[in-house]
Amino acid sequence: MRTHTFIYKLIDPITNEVRYVGKADNLKSRYNHHLTDARRKPKCHRLCWIKGLLDKGVKPIMEVIEEVEFSKWQERE
Repeated sequence: MRTHTFIYKLIDPITNEVRYVGKADNLKSRYNHHLTDARRKPKCHRLCWIKGLLDKGVKPIMEVIEEVEFSKWQERE
């Protein structure tokens, strides 16, 4: 059973602007999921933004904000 999870942000590598904040149990897997979803059919603002970056040959930067107790991730996100 997991006791901790991560709160992370996705940063635009061109503007250094934070564009998304999320939660992930496995950071590498979650990052790859963002990229895969954006390449397929971007259906939301976040995925359209990521697709635009990928089209320019760059990827968003994922940065951990904090590691939190699993039971408290919603309040921390």
